Amino acid sequence: MSSPEGKKSKLPPADKAQRRAGQSLEEEIRGLFTTGIVAQSTTVLLAFGMAAAAWVNWARKNIYAPIVFTIIGVAAAAWACRKISRTLSTRRKLKRERDGKRLVGKILNRLQQRGYWVFHDAAGTPANIDHVVIGPGGVFTVCTKNWCKPSPDAKAHYDGETFALDDFKYDHDPAEQARDQSRYIHFLLTDLIDRYLLFNLGGKKTYVKPLVVLVDWLVEPPPADAVLEVEVLSHKQLAEYLATQDELLVTEEVEQLALLLGHELKRQDELKD
Repeated sequence: MSSPEGKKSKLPPADKAQRRAGQSLEEEIRGLFTTGIVAQSTTVLLAFGMAAAAWVNWARKNIYAPIVFTIIGVAAAAWACRKISRTLSTRRKLKRERDGKRLVGKILNRLQQRGYWVFHDAAGTPANIDHVVIGPGGVFTVCTKNWCKPSPDAKAHYDGETFALDDFKYDHDPAEQARDQSRYIHFLLTDLIDRYLLFNLGGKKTYVKPLVVLVDWLVEPPPADAVLEVEVLSHKQLAEYLATQDELLVTEEVEQLALLLGHELKRQDELKD
């Protein structure tokens, strides 16, 4: 493979060991079980054990104030139980987020039969990107949200400026997050193209379209005159949206970009560890 100037450039090898969708959340969930639930459960057992030992010693006339140790033990157990409750709540929230990313990941993986490359859980990047998709229709970042719905028919709205859920303006705008993620991947690809002298991939071919995917939400279509830098979709709309994009990249260009990005994401992940 050569650049327009005739200089040979060597692409990095393909990375077969890709991360799974929601993998960083799964690791966080496992960590919470060890550092949160197991550790605090041990504290509860030790607290009640201390109180029981105090009463046993009192019965044997070896100690005269078991009530003090009992109060300390009960207080420690109550504190640990509260921590366990908070940890369980956090785990439930993380599991919901993980399941949403896994569902979207399965949808994206099916697009590989149509010539798309999919990268999940780019946790080593500063933007912590859920999914990156490279295919004939271009390059896309996918920011997945699996929020609880206040009602089965709850709707999301995005007009290009304001993101709202059931007419309530959402403070933490996922469209802005998706925009930051796409910019990061764009700058990353631009740098990689310069590094490997693949100047045929420059310009609009490295434009990265940011997507926000809401799991199980109804997404109302934007106004006809809206200018959308970010697309907000339901997970049921995602596959059709990507499959119907105009062709921007030929097969060789898709593979070149995918190899570059896959190698760099793997390198960043190893640096993070």
